[in-house]
Amino acid sequence: MRLNSSRYSFIVISLFALTFACALVQAGEAIGPSVLADRINTGNAPFILDVRSTGEYANGHIPGAVNIPYRQLRDRLSELMAYQEQEIVVHCQVGPRADIARSILSAAGFVRIHELEGHMRAWEAGSYPIE
Repeated sequence: MRLNSSRYSFIVISLFALTFACALVQAGEAIGPSVLADRINTGNAPFILDVRSTGEYANGHIPGAVNIPYRQLRDRLSELMAYQEQEIVVHCQVGPRADIARSILSAAGFVRIHELEGHMRAWEAGSYPIE
């Protein structure tokens, strides 16, 4: 059975896209709440970016986290440029806002971006410290 050139091209392009997507997922692996808590406790915490609303942040946040609501992130990127080469853990309450924030940061040249696995909901469920 011979593949015509358009089918062959489609398969090659699809495999390339799948490989690229897998590489992106690996580059932005999630970090678990227990790992983040240990790193905070040992003084080895990454930059923690909380992209929830200011009200959510005020009601309790991960110690040391900086709040920039995801809707303001594009306009406030200059505040984060000092952390462009550093490891950043981004989170929201359950995930969607952090996904958007991670895309914004990635497009701005940030390379060491991770999401908190389970986000704030998992942090609270694990009874980790909250400020």
